[in-house]
Formats: sequence, C-alpha cells, structure tokens
Amino acid sequence: MKRKELAQKVLELIGGTAMTVADIIATIIESPYGSSYGMLARNLAYRERGRNRKEIGAMLQKRLYDLIYRLRRDGLIEKKPKRDSRGLLLLTRRGKEWISAILPQKTYAKQEDTTIKIVMFDVPEVQKRKRAWLRRVLRDLDFRMLQKSVWVGKAKIPQDLLHDLHKLDLLDHVEIVAVTKTGSLRHLM
Repeated sequence: MKRKELAQKVLELIGGTAMTVADIIATIIESPYGSSYGMLARNLAYRERGRNRKEIGAMLQKRLYDLIYRLRRDGLIEKKPKRDSRGLLLLTRRGKEWISAILPQKTYAKQEDTTIKIVMFDVPEVQKRKRAWLRRVLRDLDFRMLQKSVWVGKAKIPQDLLHDLHKLDLLDHVEIVAVTKTGSLRHLM
C-alpha cells in the first residue's frame, strides 16, 4: 500500500470518529491489502467490541506511529488528551480540507446530446491538480479543447460531475453554457 493511500485511509477513519492510535494501527494492519473504507470501518467496529489489541508486529507498529507522527506534524490530525495517556486522534480543519481535495477517480457516463455545451473555467494556479483533473474529465466526455480553459462538446453534463465540482469547491470557477443557435460554432461540430 502506498504511503499516500495509507495516509488517506487513516484520515478517513479518524474523520468518522475519535479513536485511539492502537485501534487505528491494529485495524489497518489486520485488514487485507487494498481494503475499502467500509471494510476498515467494520474491522474497527469488531475491534472495539473486544478484539485483542496486543497482536501488532513491532516493525509495522513503528511504521504506523511514524505515519501518525508525520500527519500530526503536518497539521492533518491532532491528539486530544485522554485519561489513560493513549489520547484520541481527531482530524483538524486542514486534514478535512486535505481529504476533500482528493480528486475523484471515477469515469462519468457519456450521454450524447443535440445541444452544444461550452465549458469555460478559470481554476487558480494553487489548484492546478483540480484543473488538470477537470481537463481529463472533459476529454473523457468527448469534449474538445478550443483553448486550455474553453472546451466544447455535445455531451450531457453528468449530475455526478456537477456534484463533484461542488464537492471540490470548483463551481465558482466553472461556467457551462448550452448553445441553442449554433452560428459560428457549427463548423466545430
């Protein structure tokens, strides 16, 4: 499992509930490679019902403690004191932003339409990963580039894409126009 994927899973687990470091480590170590968030959550729930917490390998434990240390150092999680000195890990505001900045890796269903759509966007440079993601999505939907930030196509804009644009906080940077009278755009289609 790549370090970034592991960090993402840890942040998602912490975001759902406050838990101890030992619970997180044991759950991730004992879950099969590539486990989904749902499987990790089920394993954690099972662990919380009394599963033995002492079967953690020293090497893997150190790696995960190092990861948690880096997540704390980077301000993505914080440790809240608890009576029994283990502490609780909670996601910080920055950690929540980091999770929300993770780009969707799904493909959107293509649906042909008779209306020409023009998608224009002006995504700031600090969000260049989101801009590249949007270009890839438009290319996958069979839109053609007129300029780097102006794309044209005859596909319906999937509702999932609009939801993801909202989730990524890109709606203020994207304009979608439907052209009902083609005029000079006729030669493009």
